Amino acid sequence: MAGGIDEVRVYQRPLTAAGVADLFTQSRAAPTPSAQAHAAPATAANTPPATAIDGGFYKRVELDDCHSLADNYDGDTADTYVTWMKGEYAFGQSRIHESSYNYCWSSYIYVLEFAENPFTGGMVRAAKRSLLKKAKKKNGEAVEVEDDDAFRFRATWVMHTMLGNASGREFSQGQLSAQTFKIWTRLDGFAVVGSDGDVKVPSNDLSGIEMKVHPDSGAGQCRYQSGPRTLRDVSAWHAAPDAQFLLGWEGINSGVHRCEVGVVVFIPGEDEGTGLAIPLWNRKLVDSRYKVDENMVLRHGTGIPVSDWDGYPYTELVPVVQCDWEQVGFGKHQRRGGCIIPSVPRVFVMSKSRNANFLQVIQHIERALNPQTNAGTAPPKRPGHDWTHPEHPPAKISIVTPVSKAIHGNWVNLSSTPLIKVNQEKANANRAQFEGLQFTTDKNSSLQRRWPDIDKPRPWDLFSVNYCKYYFEETYQPPDKVVAGVPNKKDVACDEYPFASTKQGAGMQDGNYSIKAVSYAHNDAHGEALAMFYADYRVVPDSQFWVKIVS
Repeated sequence: MAGGIDEVRVYQRPLTAAGVADLFTQSRAAPTPSAQAHAAPATAANTPPATAIDGGFYKRVELDDCHSLADNYDGDTADTYVTWMKGEYAFGQSRIHESSYNYCWSSYIYVLEFAENPFTGGMVRAAKRSLLKKAKKKNGEAVEVEDDDAFRFRATWVMHTMLGNASGREFSQGQLSAQTFKIWTRLDGFAVVGSDGDVKVPSNDLSGIEMKVHPDSGAGQCRYQSGPRTLRDVSAWHAAPDAQFLLGWEGINSGVHRCEVGVVVFIPGEDEGTGLAIPLWNRKLVDSRYKVDENMVLRHGTGIPVSDWDGYPYTELVPVVQCDWEQVGFGKHQRRGGCIIPSVPRVFVMSKSRNANFLQVIQHIERALNPQTNAGTAPPKRPGHDWTHPEHPPAKISIVTPVSKAIHGNWVNLSSTPLIKVNQEKANANRAQFEGLQFTTDKNSSLQRRWPDIDKPRPWDLFSVNYCKYYFEETYQPPDKVVAGVPNKKDVACDEYPFASTKQGAGMQDGNYSIKAVSYAHNDAHGEALAMFYADYRVVPDSQFWVKIVS
């Protein structure tokens, strides 16, 4: 043909006439893109990030969605990508989508009667004997299988994990335990195809090949509970391609536990006890900040972990579910227990425009995270200061120049390590480094001052005492009242980052933290949003997470 082609698209799935027409309509109606950046729409193919106040985090991906998800990898959003699976005598291109409460995997799989010998270049019969010898047409006529023919089918499975309500039942419907998870499978698109991809026997005329789908668990104590795991003829799968399964835990009702969950398709061979098991999983491991470790969140890294599945090592990472029975959150947003896909990083995204009700806190965190500006945050970090004695905070003014702080949890900085959630006792210890204690400022100078200025203060004398009243005393003016030299102002709060609820808080006693006097309303709204994030994304003690600030 003469001319050129533009806007070429390649699909790894067959398109129906209606689908082609829909794509044509979309392209005709699409507006000219602007040069201005914009937020991605909330669709099944692009789940919204874990924003500070986010109602879309539980949006479900269904089997049909899994067939059409666009390639969209972005660390702090739901993660969709295309990668390759390859086995001994089966291969295909898989489409994977992961979000906190969804996992889906779909691939056209080609099962070969023969495989190429890498040493001789010749074709070698499958070690498990012929899988396709029983193939026949609906009229009973045998199918002649050439050496380079393949049995093709599409396998798709979707897993939904659950989030608990205040009583520990799945929060949207309240029927299942929060620690159960459902798997739906679909086998379709059957055909015997030639080496050129042409269909020799279509799905509606194929029979004689038996298959079964087998969801189960590997490492961990979750267990298959219900669902059909029986052999069915390919013609039966063609007529009714879907199956549903339920998995859960036995004998466990506390703590935090992980479990490998995978789906296998099994095709019996010609002889008893032979056949081919095809694992329906593979993971595009796009980089890691750390050495590969089962407890680390994989993100932007290299290396392929080895998972052990039924005693056999796989060089692909088996999907993992993490469940807990913890109570997180408070009031109407209290959640008891839930299961997540832990390979999806948990990122607390704060928007300066959408979350204007706690903008002052966002601006504080933004400055604290920036090594170019955090040397100017309070308390100043100066060489030689002893942080193990919080009763003597560093002076506001000194001839010693403050240095930059190494503050954790910045998602956009690849060298920044994650925050780690701690329990309430450790959170209180973090706060005790800068509030609720008696301290002396500008010691051994004419400006020396004691906060509060009383001997042997009682606990209630220390209730409203914090470093912010020293470093940002002007913010408390005019005070509502002054008690023992300490100004009080009810609409001002002392904000801290890293959060007191993390291991990297002030209790590290290394000066790598920041405080700021902010509006009490902003501080309270941010605390509520953070608590919602912890509850909805199951950020329980020892969980890793990051923060990200957007405009």
